[in-house]
Amino acid sequence: MWDVAMILKAKLEAAGYAVLLTKPSAMATLSKRVKVSVANDNHAALGVSLHTSGHSFGNYGQIYVQKMDSYRENIYGQRVFFGLPDIAALSQKYGQIFLTERRKIEGSSVVITVNTSWGGRGLAPGNVPIMSLFAEVPWVFCEAGAVSTQATKEGYAQSVFNSIKACIPVDGVVNPPPPVVYSTRYDQTDLTVRSGAWLDFTQQSAYEGSYARSATGGASATIRFNGTRLDYIGMKGTTLGIVDIYLDGVKKATFKLAAAIATYQVKIWSTGNLTSGPHTVRIVRNNTSAAGTFITLDAVDVWGTIAR
Repeated sequence: MWDVAMILKAKLEAAGYAVLLTKPSAMATLSKRVKVSVANDNHAALGVSLHTSGHSFGNYGQIYVQKMDSYRENIYGQRVFFGLPDIAALSQKYGQIFLTERRKIEGSSVVITVNTSWGGRGLAPGNVPIMSLFAEVPWVFCEAGAVSTQATKEGYAQSVFNSIKACIPVDGVVNPPPPVVYSTRYDQTDLTVRSGAWLDFTQQSAYEGSYARSATGGASATIRFNGTRLDYIGMKGTTLGIVDIYLDGVKKATFKLAAAIATYQVKIWSTGNLTSGPHTVRIVRNNTSAAGTFITLDAVDVWGTIAR
C-alpha cells in the first residue's frame, strides 16, 4: 500500500494537488487519532484510506463512506455515532464518484458497502472504520484486491487518482503544503512537575494503563515543551471537578471534567498552533471544584519534544 500511496501522491502532485500523508513512512506505527488529525488539522478537502486484501485484483473492491448511522462501540457498549451531517453527505457523494471511476479500471466487483465485522475480529463493534469516525472531513475508505505486481499497483493508484480528480477538480499548480510534523504522546508518568497530592490510578482504558488524579485544592501539573502544539489528554467521570488551563502563564480556559459516564483518553484542550519554541502548559484544580472531586492528567500529545 505504501507503493500505491507513493504512485498516487506523485500523480496528484503532478496534477496540482496538495497531498499530505497520514504517516511519514511505510513502517511507521501511529495511532489512528494521530493519523486522522493530519487531515482534520489541515482542513483537507478529502481523506482517503487505501487498503488491500487477499482477493485477486479486479475481482474484489469495496468502498466505505461516512453516514449519520455510522458508529463504533466504546468500552461500555455505548454506540458513538458519526455526527457531522454535511460531511457525511459529501462522503456519500464522493463515494458514488469513486464507485463509477474505480469500476472503469477495477471492474464491476467494486461496491459501496458496510463492514460490520469489526467486533468479530476482536475490535470495537460497529459499522464504520475508526478513522472515518474520527474524521472531521469527508472520508472515503477503499479496499481492493491484492496489488502484488507493479501493474496492479499502478492500476489501483490510477483508479483512485481518477476518483479524486472527479470529486475535486483542480487546475494549475498549487503551492505544496508545509511538511507535516507528527505528534508524540507522552504518558503522565513522564510528566513529573506536579504540585499537590497526586495519585497515579491504574485503569486499563487509560493510556499506558493509568492516569493521574488529584483532589487537592490548587493542585497543578506543569508541562514544559519545545514545539508548536500540545493537546491535554485526560479522563472525565462522575467524581471529577473543574480544571483551569494556563499557557505561558496566561489563563486560557476552564473546563468541567464531570460527566455522567467515565470516559478515558479524552482530548480536554489544545494549545492550537503556536510559534515554534519553548512553551509551558499548566493545569490547575479550580478552587470552585466540589470537595473530594478530582482533576486528571492521562497524557499529552506534543508536536515537538517535552523539556526535561
